[in-house]
Amino acid sequence: MRIVFALLLLFANALAQGPDPNQGYDIENQGPLLYIDKPILLGGYESILKAFIYPEDALAEKIEGIVTITCTIDIDGHAQDVRAILGPRQLMSAAEDAVELSQWNPGRLNRAPLPLSVRFDLDIRISNTIELKEIETIEKEYSNNLILGSLFFGIIYLILS
Repeated sequence: MRIVFALLLLFANALAQGPDPNQGYDIENQGPLLYIDKPILLGGYESILKAFIYPEDALAEKIEGIVTITCTIDIDGHAQDVRAILGPRQLMSAAEDAVELSQWNPGRLNRAPLPLSVRFDLDIRISNTIELKEIETIEKEYSNNLILGSLFFGIIYLILS
């Protein structure tokens, strides 16, 4: 009985210690823990909607809807094999084009980047895409005005000094 108890204690102790922490973990020898990080879209889904160019026929017919996208995010953070699988067909091609322009933080396994497939929905509305483009235009005009204003005051300063 004591021998069985001693063997159980040795086995439990070996399990509790796990692998040598000085060796680290690699993809070939996983060990007891896996660190998996999903790909993250830089700029959020608004970045895709900013790049979305509304097709003229869909705009004329006022077609809106949710487009479901599947793609693989490679180790450099680019969307590959982009496919629209559900949604209004007039919006699918434009949605695929916008997703191909997106930039991602790649997925990781034990902190090493690896290609991962993702699936997500884009809610495409005429008002949302137009509002985003108008905001972007206003921001550009504002920044141009700031540059011109700074230049103007710089010239005045040089003249007066």
